[in-house]
Amino acid sequence: MARHESLSVGSLNVSNITGAGNFQFAQGKSFFVDPNAGSDSNSGLSPTSAKKTLTAGYAACTANKNDVVYLIGNNSGITLSAQLVWAKNYTHLVGLCAPVGAAKRSRIFQLSTLIAMDPLISITATGCMFKNFYVFQGVDDATSKYAVGLTSSAQRNYFENVHFAGIGHDTMDVATAGSLKLDGASENLFYNCQIGLDTIGRGTAINRELYLDGSASRNKFDKCLFYCWADNADHTLIEVADSTGIDRYLWLHDCTFLAESTNDTINLTSAFGLPALTQGYILITGNTTFHGISDIDSNNRGKVFNGVAAPAASGAGGLGTEQ
Repeated sequence: MARHESLSVGSLNVSNITGAGNFQFAQGKSFFVDPNAGSDSNSGLSPTSAKKTLTAGYAACTANKNDVVYLIGNNSGITLSAQLVWAKNYTHLVGLCAPVGAAKRSRIFQLSTLIAMDPLISITATGCMFKNFYVFQGVDDATSKYAVGLTSSAQRNYFENVHFAGIGHDTMDVATAGSLKLDGASENLFYNCQIGLDTIGRGTAINRELYLDGSASRNKFDKCLFYCWADNADHTLIEVADSTGIDRYLWLHDCTFLAESTNDTINLTSAFGLPALTQGYILITGNTTFHGISDIDSNNRGKVFNGVAAPAASGAGGLGTEQ
């Protein structure tokens, strides 16, 4: 089996595929998943012998070997028929599609009849890389709460250009729902990711896009977009569960926080929802922008440290929207 830095199949070189980027290892195998033309009876070792389902592609991997699953983009995406638990350490997932930001075409959906997926994809492994795909959770079910969730064993994982989109159906707009949940997960890096959705209005108080619980610690979001369509000013983009929701810090660098609404008529009361006696800190550095938001932390808990120049409110647009 050829190594990742020079894997060639016919005229195809994986290291040069759009979306794959510099994904190179000296160990492990590549497995391809093609929802349109693949078959789970195939080996998956080349695009022409691709698996059909993501479950089969993942099952072919061996933990701790730096195997990679490549999800080939298409018009219809791939539909999960059960919750996917990514539990194999040092096993990676890369979407092969144009590396756009929102709703990229390497897409993972929830089967319309599937219920109680909380989350749709549960990441419990460590040392994994996830790149260039879209996870959308949008079915007529109020018990399917998050698109992706990381548990306390999910440590030191890397996410690049991944779009986490929860509350994708009006029925899912309930008080405890969101797009991405970190439950005790620590030391993970999210780079150039999008967290949220603006096609379904957030009309329920106290739901959020990112939720932190279980002493999540030392996680960093770099150049990420947090966004929503706001039908209720009490929606937050980042919510901390309780006083121990964050341990040490949450680092936000060069991020954008965007709350859209009809004619900018609704501003979020607060970008962040922080409980009293929060033991961790939120650190904001670099070039950070807020739009459609009245305050960063309306409760003034004293736990948000902003290393950029203080913005001035500007009319109906919210906090720091005009320069």
